[in-house]
Amino acid sequence: MRVCVYVAKRTHSPPFRTQLSVDEGAATSIYCALEPGALNGRGRYFDKCVPVPPVGASGDGAIAARIVSETDTLLRQKGYLQ
Repeated sequence: MRVCVYVAKRTHSPPFRTQLSVDEGAATSIYCALEPGALNGRGRYFDKCVPVPPVGASGDGAIAARIVSETDTLLRQKGYLQ
């Protein structure tokens, strides 16, 4: 089932930030929630319902591993993970 079926209409306002309607803004989240296989694997990024590669430090595996480790530690300390 393909959820994103329209081309997002975009308007630009200074300083050139993209503004989307509520429906356009929600489309990628809905796509990721409903499209079978969209989220296979961890650490995927989507833009307008299309997977995009991470940029900069977000693509660094060592940094990603440390973030996951630190997050798990904090969640355990707060009692959210065992």
